[in-house]
Amino acid sequence: MPMKILFSFFMPVMFLVFISGITSASGTETDNPRIKTLFKGESPYYSIFVVENDEVGMRFLRLNNKTQSGTLLEDKDVLIYSYLRSLASATAFTSEPKDILIGGLGGGSLAGYIVRRYPEANINVVELDPMVVELAEKYFFFKKSPNMEIHAMDLRVYLLRNKKKYDLILLDTFYGETIPFHLTTTEFLHLVKARLKPGGVVSGHYWASDMYRYYHAQIKTYQSVFDELYILGLENSISHIFIAPRDNGLIKKEEVLNRASVIAKERDFNFDLVKLIQDHLNDASHMKVTEQELTDNYAPVNIMNIKSSKNPVIEIE
Repeated sequence: MPMKILFSFFMPVMFLVFISGITSASGTETDNPRIKTLFKGESPYYSIFVVENDEVGMRFLRLNNKTQSGTLLEDKDVLIYSYLRSLASATAFTSEPKDILIGGLGGGSLAGYIVRRYPEANINVVELDPMVVELAEKYFFFKKSPNMEIHAMDLRVYLLRNKKKYDLILLDTFYGETIPFHLTTTEFLHLVKARLKPGGVVSGHYWASDMYRYYHAQIKTYQSVFDELYILGLENSISHIFIAPRDNGLIKKEEVLNRASVIAKERDFNFDLVKLIQDHLNDASHMKVTEQELTDNYAPVNIMNIKSSKNPVIEIE
């Protein structure tokens, strides 16, 4: 039965968190006295740790020994990861979203940030693991809101079973270092597109090509389903944000920037929303890529994943 759920100042913070010292490959705690393990357990899907680093004043959610989410203890409204700010900026690409779907909860930073800026919106969050939902509430200050529902189930199953349509769909569905193959394919994206209202937009989080080869296959897959594709690619970041409108001609950069200027003030965005879009938005609708699009019959994302040596470091800015 779906549970009802809520949650979000930007100050410039730039430092590197070396996550390899937090736990070993076997999941044992570090000897660093400044790092405390607040929780460790097993769900049907993950080995889960919640760790706190007193030195940087942050708390992290780790799934299968990979940092999945984090929060700044002094100000829970800061989106510490640049990719989350980019995902939140997708609200500027559609007019006043009333119905929002978020795929993936993690520590609840994005969902909380969105619901605090759009308290009138109906927000559905789909998170595979019920234990992740419990930990978001217990350790990451995620609070319930009357306008939010959380569904503990697979995202594709949810979309198949529920015909509701959305103004905005946000996808952040990493499982460790990759995305489950059935959430990467043309069939999945056709299903996502079918759940968008006229004027609706989908935005997804993907890692850049120097991290994973399937990045280009994912571009090709989006191009096969949507006529328009835009990418927010931040400098010195492994994360890229894809933005695809259901309808042609919806995204005009000047209009998006004007809308971003308005909502940044009216909705109290605590980072420079306009500058983020102005500096980093690129049209990838006709980008030429050599990879084959991913389908349910051809989605070798695990084979195509080629890890970069950059992976042990997470950049927080």
